[in-house]
Amino acid sequence: GADPIVHFYETFLAQYDPKERERRGVYYTPEPVVSYIVRSLHQVLKEKFDKADGLASSGVTLLDPAAGTMTFVAKAAQVAV
Repeated sequence: GADPIVHFYETFLAQYDPKERERRGVYYTPEPVVSYIVRSLHQVLKEKFDKADGLASSGVTLLDPAAGTMTFVAKAAQVAV
């Protein structure tokens, strides 16, 4: 399930200071969307790039330049294990 701390932060910022959120461009990807993207990437790495262990394969590097609350990175680590 979704991390309650991440959910709290996202909700808090949206309610506490919506103008700051808009000014900074702080928008979050919903957890079900993150899960779908990460699982899909894991499968593509295995099926199309011959990486038998998907995200856990040697030579696979994850880059998330707008990591925010690290939702994509955390889900990728969970899927890789």
